[in-house]
Amino acid sequence: MANRPLLLAVRANPELVTLLERVAGSQGLGVGKISQYLTNGSRIDLSQLSPDAPCIAFIDFTDVEQGIRTAEALSANATPRIWPVAVSLTSDNDTLLRAMRAGCSEFLRWPATDSQIDSALGNVLRRVAAIENESSRNGRLVAFIGVRGGVGATTLAVHTSLALAGLPDKNILLVDLKRQLGHVAVYLNLTNSGYSFSTILGDIHRLDGALLHSMLVRHTTGLSVLCSPDDCSSLSDAMRRQHFRPEPPTVEAIDRVLALLRAESDFTIFDADPALPETAAIAQRADQVFLVSSLDIASMRDVSRYLDMLGRNQDRQKLIITRAGRGPLTLEMMASSAGIPFATTFPDLAEPISAAINAGHQVPQQVHGFHDSL
Repeated sequence: MANRPLLLAVRANPELVTLLERVAGSQGLGVGKISQYLTNGSRIDLSQLSPDAPCIAFIDFTDVEQGIRTAEALSANATPRIWPVAVSLTSDNDTLLRAMRAGCSEFLRWPATDSQIDSALGNVLRRVAAIENESSRNGRLVAFIGVRGGVGATTLAVHTSLALAGLPDKNILLVDLKRQLGHVAVYLNLTNSGYSFSTILGDIHRLDGALLHSMLVRHTTGLSVLCSPDDCSSLSDAMRRQHFRPEPPTVEAIDRVLALLRAESDFTIFDADPALPETAAIAQRADQVFLVSSLDIASMRDVSRYLDMLGRNQDRQKLIITRAGRGPLTLEMMASSAGIPFATTFPDLAEPISAAINAGHQVPQQVHGFHDSL
């Protein structure tokens, strides 16, 4: 690190301050003090902090509610970057989860020893170093966009992600962009985490790799999944407020999220909803976009309209035809209308694919018409 980090003792008892000073002194680090919680609009003078050095704030969680709000306020500070650590007399799951969601990088049970403080400090400093070096990984973004329902975009996004997860030493993330009732978790037989892409956009002010990974669900293959909400709470809230048009996320917020996803995963696969503004923004920034369609008049029109919106780009955009051989159109007619190349076609495999989905299993390898094209 270019500058030595500073430790902050926030509303800390004298024993904790002494412990921090002892550990910091052994590493040549300084310790600053903040005497009050940051609640009810209270402000502190951060002039003691170098804008170019990270700060690790050890917050006394004797008052959990005020500790949570203090962690949120500190983690939202942009310059310098402040990394909260919760120091708590209790370690129940609810307090732990709330502390992590408030931006805490570590959770330390009090009373603590020198070695426990040193270990927590080391964990945070490794995360700081990873963020500073995140440009070393520039993962690829891939979007699957079904031009209408039922064409198989979710199936292809799921199985492409599973195939990539089988590669050695690769971090693969699958994102269900649906704002409610997406099917990725259902297809993979996963328990929904309760977090979604909308959650990430809402927590953008304190988003980092640690918070991102706390929101993901892990599949047995090692694939990481960010699920869609499995209820209609957002729609129910809109109906209750009589306000049906939530503000779309800003391009700046989406760019920040995509930069983090590139830094944290080698491949991020999106099962995208074409009706959402964030899908258009992601598709314009992705390394590869697959428009998934069947051979029918409505789909041909929709492919053309989506490409008009996104701008045709033959290097990044490809067309996938599912249920090939069915419908009144030919591949040549679809290619002429779309103006982008084909990636591949899939035969009509509705029966074995539906059976696998309903069982929460992958499509069997014996279904060669599927896996060969995949």
